[in-house]
Amino acid sequence: MPSQGTIYAEMLFAVGQGAGGVSLDGGAASYLEDRGYAWIVTAQPGRGTPQDSWGVIGGDILDRCRAIGVLAASLAGVGSITASEIEFACLSVEGGSGSPWCPSVQS
Repeated sequence: MPSQGTIYAEMLFAVGQGAGGVSLDGGAASYLEDRGYAWIVTAQPGRGTPQDSWGVIGGDILDRCRAIGVLAASLAGVGSITASEIEFACLSVEGGSGSPWCPSVQS
């Protein structure tokens, strides 16, 4: 099973892939850390932790991370991605994903 740090690095890399050459400002990076790092090892209702199921769900989660990067970069235009832009992208992609694993749709 990959470590929490390894999974988080994969997620950040995927966001960066989606964002292309657009960088994250410090607020956006902090938002992602606050949103994602603890989520990796937090038990989900009836499912265990994302870390426990990463071998099954990891590919889908990384696809969503790339989509978050694409949307955030499009919102940022030529500047760095801000916390509000990454938050909007996270909530939009997660809310439309249909996945019970995404932080914004957990109950």
